[in-house]
Parts: sequence; C-alpha cells; structure tokens
Amino acid sequence: MSIIDKFRRSTALVPAAKTIESYAMRMEQKENPIGKVLYMALKVFASPYRQGNFIKAGSKLNPTVYGCVNGISDNCGSIPIKLVRIKKDGIEEEVVKHPILDLLRRPNLLETQREFIKRNIAQFLNVGENFLIANMDKNPTELWRCHADMVTLEMAASGVPMQYTIGLASKIDFRFNPLNGDCQVFHFMNQDPERPERGIPPLYAGRMWVDVGNLGAAWNAALLQNGARPSGAIKVKDATLTKDQRADLKVSLQENQAGADKAGMPLVLDKDMEWVEMGLSQKDMEFMKSLNYSDQAICTIYKYPFVLLSPDASTYANMATAREVLWQDCIMPLFDQWLEKLEAWLLPKFSGTDGLRLVGDYDNVPALEGVRQKKHDRITSLFDKKLITRNEARQELEYDKLPDGLGDKIMVNSGEIPLDEAEEGVDVSNDTTFEGDPNKEAENALKDPKEPNKEDPANVDDPKPEA
Repeated sequence: MSIIDKFRRSTALVPAAKTIESYAMRMEQKENPIGKVLYMALKVFASPYRQGNFIKAGSKLNPTVYGCVNGISDNCGSIPIKLVRIKKDGIEEEVVKHPILDLLRRPNLLETQREFIKRNIAQFLNVGENFLIANMDKNPTELWRCHADMVTLEMAASGVPMQYTIGLASKIDFRFNPLNGDCQVFHFMNQDPERPERGIPPLYAGRMWVDVGNLGAAWNAALLQNGARPSGAIKVKDATLTKDQRADLKVSLQENQAGADKAGMPLVLDKDMEWVEMGLSQKDMEFMKSLNYSDQAICTIYKYPFVLLSPDASTYANMATAREVLWQDCIMPLFDQWLEKLEAWLLPKFSGTDGLRLVGDYDNVPALEGVRQKKHDRITSLFDKKLITRNEARQELEYDKLPDGLGDKIMVNSGEIPLDEAEEGVDVSNDTTFEGDPNKEAENALKDPKEPNKEDPANVDDPKPEA
C-alpha cells in the first residue's frame, strides 16, 4: 500500500461538510468574530511566493544562508523531546513510555527523530512554513512532511480554515473540523502580515542582500577566471581597424589572455594601441565590505551571531558567548514554538493525554553549561542568604523535594533550627549543651574519653619532692 493510499483511506474518517454542519447545529462552532468581514465568501489561498526560488537563491547558492539554516536546524534536531505530566502542585513528572514517544522516535520509514526535526525546522527557515500530514486522524503511526508549494488553503466565511488541498495534478483534500480544530494537516508558519493565512519566507526581507552576496561571488569568480566580460578596451590611435583585423585581435586575446591559467599575463600591444580600463577594481567597489554587510544582514534575519560564521571576528571568549546567545535568542524560542504547535495538534489525537505536555530537554546542551552554572550560583547565593527554603532551591535546580518538613522552612544559625522556632523565643536558659565556651566543648567532645584530661586537678600528678 502506498503512502497516497493511506491518506485516501484516512480522509474517509473525517466528517463531510454536511455532517459538520449538522454537528454545528447541536454544538458551539468556533468562528472568528470578524470572519464575515474578512471573508465574504469561500476563498482559496495558495502561497504567494515561489518558494523554490528562495531555496535555490538561499540555501543552495548562498553560503551564509546555508550556514544559518543548517546550524539552527541541526542544533534543533539534537534536542531530546520529553513527555511530562503536570501535577497539581506544578511539578513535572516525566512519562517514559507512551505511543506519542514511539511515534516521535520513528516518525516514518525514512527518518529518525533527529532527521525529522532538522528537516522540518529547515523547511520553515527556507520557506516560512512547515506542513506535516498524519496517516490517520486518530492514533496516527506515521508523520510525513509536505512541500509548501503543493498546499492550498480554503477559508470559510466564519474565518476559520475549511480544508487543505495537497497536490498539483492529483489532489487530496483534508477537511478542517471547525468544532475542535482537528485536522490531519499540521501547519506551522511565519505569518505573512498581508496574508495571515499563509507564511512568508524569512529571506523575503533580505532578498536584496542575498542577491548582493550571490552576484558579488559570481562577479569575483568571473574576475578570477578572466571571463567573457572585458574589464577594459584596446584603443587604436589615429587609425581604424578593418573587420578582419578586429576579428584577428579578438582571436588573439581569446587565445593568449582569456582563462584562469593565463590570468596576469602581460598584454603586448603595438605602438598605436593603448589599453583603457573600463571596469571597477575590487578596491574601487569595496567588494569585501559589501559582502560583509550582506552576510551581517542575513545573520540578522535568522538571529544567528555573525561571529560564528566570520573567522576574523571570532575568539574563544566571544564564540562561547555567541553560542549562548544563539541558543537563548534563536534556537530555544524557535524550537519551543514549533514543539508547542506540534503538541496542540498531535496530543488530542491520542486518548488519555490530559495534563501531558511535550517539552525540550536542554539539560545536557554543552553551549548552555555557563548558563546553568550561573543559575546554580544564583540559587545557592539566595539559599545562603536565607531568602529561599531548601526545597525551593532544590526545585529551581530541578531536584526532588526533601521528604521531611524541614525542607520547607528557612533555617538560621545557632544549630540550624527553624526560623519560626527561633522567633517563638525558645527558653534555652536550662540547656547546658553548649554551656561555657562552645569551642572548648567541641574540642572535648572530639577527644578520646579514655585519654585523661590534663586540665582536671584530679588527674595532675603530684610534684616530686625536692632532693
């Protein structure tokens, strides 16, 4: 059975339009309050951008775009996904066995979890949208990715999607349930401000800078190869060349000067000929500065620290800081948004998922080791200053609470007694535990009881009589 056959069979499980309308008469149907103003009639929305062009001009031709997309998506793919249950006290309890975890570990026959996440995030970064299709409406066992150019979205007059149509020559419809938002199609997008139903490629804002980088690299390559476009002209003084002479001169230049292997060869001219520069040199065009601006603009679009892609601006110190910035400002927010959207779409397809959540496990990310150390030092300092309890500190550091009740009390000195008991004014006048000098008592407590106390008069030997 092919993948398409699985999709065709699963679409029969989704109620038809008339059935949905009959359900809506008995149940509250979700709709946009201003949907009738925005969508007077049924409208079909395809992607307004030729997304293949963005992939070709971006990740395929531009090394900076490829570095940003590959770096972000590869790091996102390395993040483990945990399924946790939120208890009443807000504590997260990890669930280690569930069909959802089995599905995410092997989403389909061709991809592992890491490949699945990496390619979905890369699709989003390249074209601004990410589409997934579940092979079944309930309890799916496979998740497949679909190219955004193949998807059209039909919006109802209520302001909510009506159905997704996937395909070019042959098409398959996946209906959107307006009652609970259930659909076999997962749609994660970078919302287009003008057309909020579809996504916009991130590179759309920097398409001119991408062209600057690509055209600049092509011009530099042509310059190095001494390409067909001349950088100058031969001027003949007080004479006019015949047609045959022009042809012979062109052939001579092509044979003796053109090509990377002949770059830099001297040009021998007659006394009546002169070489005239017509093009701009790299220095005149400020070539490297323009490429540098282009790379910085692309990195700004993807929130990727430029120092990680520029060897000239990289040192061990600022690269470590840049990696922290990359994870905190780019990778973690993007991955959390994508995972939250996936959770809202996928968990309702399984029974018994109330109180469950999908979260990313960032505990073992090497780039965040400095952040974790700073957090540990901050929490430890608050505990040492008696501003938080022991259990509050352990909870912030993701440790289990202590079983006894002392972990919920702030401890003070004088034997580390609870603060509330100290405030009650416990009478310690008859307590002889620390009577006298506490240091002396501690020293005596550590001594061997069999060893005589030299300070005791009873243990002092009588002095020998003088002769």
